Amino acid sequence: MKKTYSLLGYKHFEKTLVKINSNLNRLNLSKSIKVVVTNLEKNISKEYAYLTEAVNSLNTNKTIIKDYKKKKYLIKVYIN
Repeated sequence: MKKTYSLLGYKHFEKTLVKINSNLNRLNLSKSIKVVVTNLEKNISKEYAYLTEAVNSLNTNKTIIKDYKKKKYLIKVYIN
């Protein structure tokens, strides 16, 4: 009968942690949704690397931006 061991308290080697972090960063970038926001009055564009950045900057929610991006509608957001 085989013994099972718990990985509780296991420490990865530094080299392994670097590999894990680089793979996670690459995965996150590949799955990120890039958003470009253009102010039509001033003709200024700003690109956000992540959807969350755009949501926080525009003070709105993810669903609205995703829907508008999918349908290619204009979003009216008023920033004070």
